[in-house]
Amino acid sequence: MQESHASPLNDVRTGRSSDTLVSDYIGNKRGLLEFVTAPMRSIFHGREAKVLDLFSGTGVVSAAFKRMGHVVTANDHLEVCAVLSSAVLLNDNAPRFEGIHADTRANHGSI
Repeated sequence: MQESHASPLNDVRTGRSSDTLVSDYIGNKRGLLEFVTAPMRSIFHGREAKVLDLFSGTGVVSAAFKRMGHVVTANDHLEVCAVLSSAVLLNDNAPRFEGIHADTRANHGSI
């Protein structure tokens, strides 16, 4: 089970907030996001809540709740789904890879 704390979710390519995930599949919940998130908006009015997504799939619903500022705990039986959800929920920005070039040179010579 992965838990994310309220913070923006940014697209790795652009740095902007996005709900585009690594994979879409038949049966994803992207088309239901407004239906699923509207009650939370009307109940919590922007206040932080704890959300549990037991069948997270690729994490579309979890990511939407994270963008809304909620603390999200997500779980899925399929390992690939758990990994995708973890990647989305546990990271807030694109990796910077600072220092990786210097570390590579030091360990393996010039590239």
